[in-house]
Amino acid sequence: GRFEPGITDGYTGTQRLTMSYPLGMDYDATGTWKPRDPQSGIEINGILNHHLYYAGGIVNGESKTIADPNDRKDVYLRLAYQIGDDGLDGRDTSYQSQEIKNWYNSISVGAFTYIGSRDKIQLTGGNTYNNNFSRYGFDVQMQISNLDMYGGIVLGKDDNPDNDLKALESNALFAEADYSFYPWLIGALRVEKAYSWKSNNDKDKYINIIPHITILYR
Repeated sequence: GRFEPGITDGYTGTQRLTMSYPLGMDYDATGTWKPRDPQSGIEINGILNHHLYYAGGIVNGESKTIADPNDRKDVYLRLAYQIGDDGLDGRDTSYQSQEIKNWYNSISVGAFTYIGSRDKIQLTGGNTYNNNFSRYGFDVQMQISNLDMYGGIVLGKDDNPDNDLKALESNALFAEADYSFYPWLIGALRVEKAYSWKSNNDKDKYINIIPHITILYR
């Protein structure tokens, strides 16, 4: 699975070819949290029956570079299942040759959730208030020979991001296709969209289209 919170390095798009992260990993509707934020905590993860990936953890809820201002913890869970190929651990092999395969056909689907809380400071007056939030994500990846297609969506809700007791809802989604023309030449095309709103009033809305070529030159 390549789609999970930023605590672990498995979110769809982590193995990115572009300089920027996919919007599902990088979109922060409230300046509170994004999936790829580094954090301190504890995680349990593993692979069952070669094809089912699981991960769950508890984290402090703040960046690992600053002190945690409260004693509340964030929790998250990630599940992903792969159909085809040799499994996520590479051990479910159905061929006898010791040579490296030059083709792969597989499809993976996954989901994750992250529930957290943040203390924020009001712009006027400097008072501290709390914002509880949740994120839910779904993803799919399909690999057919040299073509790798994947995408995902993150749905979010912040209960009180601006200290006005009004919830902010958001979503961030992307789809990308990577094709290896040669081992040293890879093309990529990504389309992504971010949208957030409060009481049917748009706060943020935009679309990115990102074409990309990677050349490995020696």
